[in-house]
Amino acid sequence: MNRFIKTSLWLLLAGAVLSALLVTAVMQWAPPLEGATLNIDGEQFTLTQLQGGEWLLALGGVLLAMVVVLLVVPIAVIVPLMCAALGIAVVLCVLLGVAALLLSPLLLGVWIVWRLARGPASATRPGATIGA
Repeated sequence: MNRFIKTSLWLLLAGAVLSALLVTAVMQWAPPLEGATLNIDGEQFTLTQLQGGEWLLALGGVLLAMVVVLLVVPIAVIVPLMCAALGIAVVLCVLLGVAALLLSPLLLGVWIVWRLARGPASATRPGATIGA
């Protein structure tokens, strides 16, 4: 597995465990939440009315929300940055192509001067033998 993927998965797991611990600690030691009222589908209830498995469902909902945030936020940041990097790369390639076209006569002149200054090319390279 790729090192980036392994690191991302470990960070996701650490975030989920930390979220679970924080939610559990808040539920255990927080001041009474009698004034907090939840409204779900028109039904109102307080957190003190939750019993047994309902706390587990509430904790699971919070953990699910944290996992979604931990997955969506990095993607929401990385994708636009990658698009911007791709756009900048395309612009740089176009600018290099334009520069190559504009400088091609100069490069041709430099190549001709270099060929003239180098002298005539010999027919055979030194040390080369003709025949088998």
